[in-house]
Amino acid sequence: MSNSDQILIVSDFHLADGSKLDDFSFKSNSLERENRLIAFMEKYSPQNIYINGDIYELWQVKMAEIINAHPTIIKFMDYDSRIIKICGNHDYTLGGAFKVSLTTNNGKKICITHGFKNEKHLKNKIGRFFCWIIGKIELIFPNIDNFFAHKYYLNKGTRQKVMDYGKNLLDKGYDIVVCAHSHYLTKEEFGSKIYANSGTCQEGKLEGVLIDLNSCEVSLVSETE
Repeated sequence: MSNSDQILIVSDFHLADGSKLDDFSFKSNSLERENRLIAFMEKYSPQNIYINGDIYELWQVKMAEIINAHPTIIKFMDYDSRIIKICGNHDYTLGGAFKVSLTTNNGKKICITHGFKNEKHLKNKIGRFFCWIIGKIELIFPNIDNFFAHKYYLNKGTRQKVMDYGKNLLDKGYDIVVCAHSHYLTKEEFGSKIYANSGTCQEGKLEGVLIDLNSCEVSLVSETE
């Protein structure tokens, strides 16, 4: 049953092949994590669930391997009519929308986008090759990518670039912009306008952004395993 007044935005599952490089499973039973993620998304009974990019880790594994490793969440996303998928830099090769625009019940404009398009190197062959190499190293040192991603001086730059991209969209006429990409759950107000980031649903985290289409209230939601 859905709540017609709310939408949920989640992102960055990075579903992989169930091996040590699979950051979604993150030292836990994959099926259990999939069921926890589904329960998290259904908890708020949203009208629609926007999955804001990097659903699949296609820079490191093939789609067939992902389907084999994560059949429960794949089936949920394929058959639940509330699901709307948006491309991220790790899965844009599948095709689809890079941005979704919608309007609240009182006319406020919302933009939902992964937020990587201002970092051109993340779409080229060099970027994909580097990610593939990291994936091979992860088979020996499973947490190497997370180690670097969590370094403040590295992640801070990504967070700022994504926020700048979101602020540019606010300047172009949107009232609420929700990005992803940085894996950093946040909400910032700029006058009457709001930028938010949907965080991540990997590495033991379940995070997202909830928007009430009547009141335009933007809430950060999260659970930690």
